[in-house]
Amino acid sequence: MPLAGDDKMKSKVQKKTNDPEFGDVLTFQSVSGKDCSLLVSVFHKNFLAADFQVGQATVARHEVYGAGAGEATYGLTSTGGLTTGKQVGSVTLRILAT
Repeated sequence: MPLAGDDKMKSKVQKKTNDPEFGDVLTFQSVSGKDCSLLVSVFHKNFLAADFQVGQATVARHEVYGAGAGEATYGLTSTGGLTTGKQVGSVTLRILAT
């Protein structure tokens, strides 16, 4: 499903792993504007309390809509608590040109 603007997409939940691999394909429309980017947020699913955000990474527009396919790893930066602003992990994305 193509998205644009401030739309959101979610992957499947991966249970009982500290090194999840999702394999989900998320399709976004090409958006105009030099300042747009893709914000990737990683959450820990908690069944007893509210889910909490582990961290987030920002992918620049030119990396998403660039010359072609590629794979890159982005550091996840914490957005809360004692680790605010610190790298707390990473996420590897495979960008496919269509």
